Amino acid sequence: MDKKELLKLGLPEDFGIYFEIEDDDKTILDLSKKVHDKLNHFSHILEDILNPEHLRSLHESSMFNEEDKKIVLRLYRHMQYHSREFNLLEIKKNEDELKEFIKNSYDGWKKIIPDLKEITTKLKNSWNTDKKTKLELGYFG
Repeated sequence: MDKKELLKLGLPEDFGIYFEIEDDDKTILDLSKKVHDKLNHFSHILEDILNPEHLRSLHESSMFNEEDKKIVLRLYRHMQYHSREFNLLEIKKNEDELKEFIKNSYDGWKKIIPDLKEITTKLKNSWNTDKKTKLELGYFG
């Protein structure tokens, strides 16, 4: 879907950039799925901070204090709400409701970008620190 088509739907030009919309995304459902994919991608990252299960996430989550984790949880809840909303709308197949979902998700996305930038920067920088992470290594055999 090109920029003109997005504008006709009442979406801003940068919507396509944020949600990686391509020319072959032709329907409202296609756009909704792209939004859902983006939300799921970042919710998995946030979930790893809140519930670390792997070596990578154990190390990264140790860089977040309780206040940080409250922010992470707030963002995670926001993304899960919209993800489940999409699941329901995918069943209902109501185009007007899907359009509203897309617009609301975009507005919400713009609001959480500063926090996401801060979190992902902290994740990246965690790999440049000498902070000791207590790890219990299991059997690798």
